[in-house]
Amino acid sequence: SDHKINRDMSVAGEIQQPHNNLDQLYSKARAAEPAFNKEVSDAAKLYGGDAKFASESTPGSNLKSAESSLRKLGEEDIAGRPDRLGDIMRATLVFDTIKQSRSAAADFIAHHDVVRSKDRFANTDKGYRDILVNYRTPSGVIAELQFNSKALVAAKGGGGGGHEYYKEMRNPGVTDARKSELTDLSNKLYETAYQSSGN
Repeated sequence: SDHKINRDMSVAGEIQQPHNNLDQLYSKARAAEPAFNKEVSDAAKLYGGDAKFASESTPGSNLKSAESSLRKLGEEDIAGRPDRLGDIMRATLVFDTIKQSRSAAADFIAHHDVVRSKDRFANTDKGYRDILVNYRTPSGVIAELQFNSKALVAAKGGGGGGHEYYKEMRNPGVTDARKSELTDLSNKLYETAYQSSGN
């Protein structure tokens, strides 16, 4: 990639999928999914981690559900444009420690066509943390790969409650007081997991 990689492994770039039509993008992603899944599984073996494929998936595949994509199209930075969706194909590489996650992410970034990455270990002092990498697969579809620790992934979705807090905060009927309470609960949960991962 010709993007400058910052000290914290962040790469600034724009998501530009090969289609701006959601049906066409899903069709291309479905065709590319087996190769993506193999690449993620191979990367997990190479770096000594585990591959975790997404929840809220399309039945029979690991693609992001159409319902989730439609909801995301309403977000300000996406502005209703399917070509800005960077996570229709997505997965997480999970490691014992944050140090292992960082090492794997650095090597992956160096060897792939990375469009954008965010080091949310470095840039976040509250809430969920990871290194998020959007890269262009050989099919042309941009996929999302997260690098994280077992403790943070468990806090998010393995009965830890973090994703449930997030879903409730996203509910249009939630009060400001409840949103503040959920934010505090989420921050404490993820901070504990972060500290236990050898930050």
